[in-house]
Amino acid sequence: MAQHKFAVPTKKSLKKSFPTITPEQAQKCYIQKKLTDKENKLFICATKNCFAPLTCQNMTSIDKTAFFIEGKRTKNLHIDNCQYSDKNLQKNKITQNKEQESVYESSGKIILDTKNGKFPKGLTLSDENLLTSSSLSEENDQKNEKESNSMKNSYTSEKEKLPVKPRNKHLSSIGNAVDLYENNPNAIIHEGFLGQNIPINRYFLPIKLNHLPDRYYDRIPIYYGTGFAFFSKSGYYKISFSEAVFFQDKYYQPHFFVAQNFINTYFPFIYDHHSKKSKYFNIYIQSRFWIGQTKTNENVLRFQNRGKELIPFVYFTRRN
Repeated sequence: MAQHKFAVPTKKSLKKSFPTITPEQAQKCYIQKKLTDKENKLFICATKNCFAPLTCQNMTSIDKTAFFIEGKRTKNLHIDNCQYSDKNLQKNKITQNKEQESVYESSGKIILDTKNGKFPKGLTLSDENLLTSSSLSEENDQKNEKESNSMKNSYTSEKEKLPVKPRNKHLSSIGNAVDLYENNPNAIIHEGFLGQNIPINRYFLPIKLNHLPDRYYDRIPIYYGTGFAFFSKSGYYKISFSEAVFFQDKYYQPHFFVAQNFINTYFPFIYDHHSKKSKYFNIYIQSRFWIGQTKTNENVLRFQNRGKELIPFVYFTRRN
């Protein structure tokens, strides 16, 4: 039985606040008495159209780590295209067995993976505001890598007999890049488009340096700044940069909107900030400026990607 990073609550009152929920959030809801000790089974798989029941193990044990897992049953109830189906679990097992035929060690090289000037992966929400299996693939890759590293440490004597192969680290999402940038802004990455090694801080620019797209193939850096959030009555968070930018002979305060479900799922700390304008956090976005118009025909500064198309290209972190 595989552990799940996310689940969908079936309790209506909880689902309104958490279209998808982590085991840590479920445990917190139990502490806040939003769930009773008998409601740890009111969850289903987060994959689209998969309704396999899940149990939040250790939800009521505050001193233990909670996790989602299938209950005590012999039949796998996940749909075929779910990553937790018997078919896909078996594929992953075969892949892991093949990987064990060689020892993989870090090459020390970090590859910046971009497609059409942007990262190919990113956080997503499906049409029903549920996590799709593809949106979890990156986390599962990281989990498999950790498990592989754990096995390597446990069976060192056996691994020493196997051939050693170098493995590069790949940055394929804005979240990967931001984590590396905040931990080590001088880390060297291999930029495939330019074909050279550069410090990752050259890939990050302040929001005031953003501009309109000027060509079909646009290598878009990650723009950053501090900002704050406001919750709108229409069910969206308005994310605003604190710094005004001078653009086309006029000052604008760059902002964009993201769904409440997206924030609640991936960045719940922003929920505590949305009513406190003085409470800033870090904003990262990989999208060009775009000039739009209001209903009164006034120009407004927007971003080229909007709505669901913007979600994979934004990321937020707490300020130190």
